[in-house]
Amino acid sequence: MKTRWVLIGCGKVVLKNDKSPLINDNNEIVGLITTNKKSAEKAIKKLGLNINLYDDYKSMLDSVSFDAIYIATPPKYHYEYLKKVNIYNKIVLVEKPFVLNYKEALDIYNLYKKNVYPLLYKGSTEKIKTIKDIIESNKYEEPIKIIGNFKRPFKAEYLDSWIYNSEISGGGRVFDIIEHILEVLYYIFGNFKNVKSNVIKDSKYHNCETKVNANLYCGNIPTYLNFDMECDEYVDEITIYTNEYEIKFSVNNHDFIHIIKNGKIIKEINKPTNRIWGTELITKINKIINNEKVSYIPDLEVILKIQKCVDEIIN
Repeated sequence: MKTRWVLIGCGKVVLKNDKSPLINDNNEIVGLITTNKKSAEKAIKKLGLNINLYDDYKSMLDSVSFDAIYIATPPKYHYEYLKKVNIYNKIVLVEKPFVLNYKEALDIYNLYKKNVYPLLYKGSTEKIKTIKDIIESNKYEEPIKIIGNFKRPFKAEYLDSWIYNSEISGGGRVFDIIEHILEVLYYIFGNFKNVKSNVIKDSKYHNCETKVNANLYCGNIPTYLNFDMECDEYVDEITIYTNEYEIKFSVNNHDFIHIIKNGKIIKEINKPTNRIWGTELITKINKIINNEKVSYIPDLEVILKIQKCVDEIIN
């Protein structure tokens, strides 16, 4: 049975993909609203939909038969929409960043308990599952340290978007990517503790964080995360250190897992990430709706722990 989705918001995250994971043999979009009629028409054309236009979320949700709601607005509006759509008792998928802070996340947890899923899907990919299996096998010894480095070149075009308006986005580009990083670390190693950080806001273009350095424990492993969002290069890598080996991989790039010893790559593991965002998570939501069992899925309990850590790092 197809899962019938309604979309509240439909920005670049949805439209930049060649194919939406919400349109296939197992899913269909039956309703959509955006901030204005013109953007709604653009989205319908881009996605090849044959659906009606609606003026607001309530008229849409009261008019169509649906199984799940996808909230893809800027982060500021996630909290309010989550409170509004609770009465429909449907599964809700929410873009990341999930909400603006831990307090909002806790309110949503207490309101729903279940049926809400943040769009955190890295732990559902074959690549990250393979890394978890490697760590748990102890084939390359037990981890003793984790270092994550994440750098992004400054993009002036983002100044015209909501990314650098902290009231709408919750923060800058660190805030925009950190939930995926923490989801992967939580999935592999467990909960966070002893979180300390240093946040620098030194951009001449905006007042959001530009550099963030965080020291914490993931499970029992000392972890060091470094973010630089205004530099001249793109870096996206986590290195897990044991006494003799390094296990290096990217969270967001489609490249190899590298096993390194004495500075040399001794093994490459090719587990490419699905290039269509969220496919693995949406497949699991299909199964939940059809009363089928699923393995790990980042639910509200997971996002609570992640959001608490985000607050401790950035705020």
